[in-house]
Amino acid sequence: MVKLLQQLIGGLSDTIQVWDHFQQKDIGYFRCQSDPPNSLASSLDTIERAFGKLRMLRTKLQTLKKELRDDAPQGVSCIFHPEFQIETLPSVWYLKDSVTNKPSSLLF
Repeated sequence: MVKLLQQLIGGLSDTIQVWDHFQQKDIGYFRCQSDPPNSLASSLDTIERAFGKLRMLRTKLQTLKKELRDDAPQGVSCIFHPEFQIETLPSVWYLKDSVTNKPSSLLF
């Protein structure tokens, strides 16, 4: 479980880092002198709010990872969620929808 959290945190961190770099260095390429001053503002605000949510999610995942390491240093074997159950097969993890009882997505 900690390995999965680390992969998710790493992916979010990479995505956030790319956005931060783009916002600081490259966004000017999309601004034209002839455009009204606020033509991109609405879109940029929407994108920044989305990345704010991604940053909050990353922080929550980092906290969960720390709690899992502190509470169960030997690892976690099962997680219960009201909508999904984690099922394991040899070397395969997938989510099983609790309503249809069918695999819904492959984790790794």
